[in-house]
Order: sequence, then C-alpha cells, then structure tokens
Amino acid sequence: MVPIGLVETLAARPDVRFIRPAVEATTDTGSVNSEGDRTHRVNTARASFGANGSGVKVGVLSDGVNSLAASIANGNLNANTTVLSGQAGRG
Repeated sequence: MVPIGLVETLAARPDVRFIRPAVEATTDTGSVNSEGDRTHRVNTARASFGANGSGVKVGVLSDGVNSLAASIANGNLNANTTVLSGQAGRG
C-alpha cells in the first residue's frame, strides 16, 4: 500500500516496472477459472506459450480445506491435491 501522494515518486524509481491498483482477495469463490487465473496472468501465459500446466505442482493458500472433497468433485481442484497435515478452514 502506497499513499497516493507518493505514487509519482515511486514510479520514477528505475527499479519500478509498473504500478497498478491492488487486486483485492476474494474468498469462497469456486469457479474453475478463478480470479487467480487473471490476477496471475495465467490466461496470458496459456495463450502466449501454449502452456497448460501439466506436470507442474503449484502451492496455494486457501481458506476452504474443509470443502476439499466438494472442490475436487466439481472440478475446481485436481484429485491429486495435497493438504499439509493439521490444516483446517472454511471459506
């Protein structure tokens, strides 16, 4: 978070490539192509490089481990999903 009065100063730094408004987190979403798809520009990578993510393991923070079975059943998560032991949460 940057105060609006410092945006131009920050933008003038040589190590700053771009500035944009923050993308707000959402919880309890559940669509197969989620906001994360656009937020992380995965849609652009798929289109540009023909990538589909096969063979890649991705770490995700989620608030819905209690609904893991339902998320796998509706196609939001792969059946190969791993959850660290001792985790709980409902989003």
